[in-house]
Amino acid sequence: ETNQLLQRAQGPQARARVAMSQLVKLLRLDVVFYPADGDLLGEPLYESAGAEDHRTSLFTEYERAVATWTFNNNKHAGASTLPEAQCLYLAVRAGNEVFGVVGIDLKGRVLEAFEHSIVLSIVGECALALESDKAAREREEAAVLAKNEQLRANLLRSIGHDLRTPLTSIIGYLELLAGNTKIPLDMQHKYIEIAYGKARRLEKLIEDLFG
Repeated sequence: ETNQLLQRAQGPQARARVAMSQLVKLLRLDVVFYPADGDLLGEPLYESAGAEDHRTSLFTEYERAVATWTFNNNKHAGASTLPEAQCLYLAVRAGNEVFGVVGIDLKGRVLEAFEHSIVLSIVGECALALESDKAAREREEAAVLAKNEQLRANLLRSIGHDLRTPLTSIIGYLELLAGNTKIPLDMQHKYIEIAYGKARRLEKLIEDLFG
């Protein structure tokens, strides 16, 4: 069920919410989720198991510090090892990459072996879904970069063609004038005027590009 819900969810936050809801459904305990934001943890998400909102007691600096330790060390911590902590924190990881930290407000409870196994399965499924999400984003970004690079190459070819056309004409007329002293004066003036017009066109193209 968790796997199917995760596959249908769109985006990292929606997938984190699915995992949280499944944990609440299983344990009847409040759950928090700190998504990874680069090398840090982002703003936490919260899912309540009842009518009361316990964010005030769960979103403390101490609780965040324990979650951060879990994130940095890729190991569980909290209520099972630190008496002052309210939540048991588990790294949401696939391989060596941690995509976030989930916290379960145990309220003094100890998870049974079966519950613990199911929790790890749900957290693991969430990590795989988030890993898939990241891979899809990277593929999209790579496709956009490739498309932009192709557009850039096409633009440069177009600009090169537009610049070379008048420049080739200018060089041709100047070479004609420089290499042939027998050209009548009126034709020389005509060639100079044409070359001048091409040069002004080239100047306008450059101004349009960089001005």
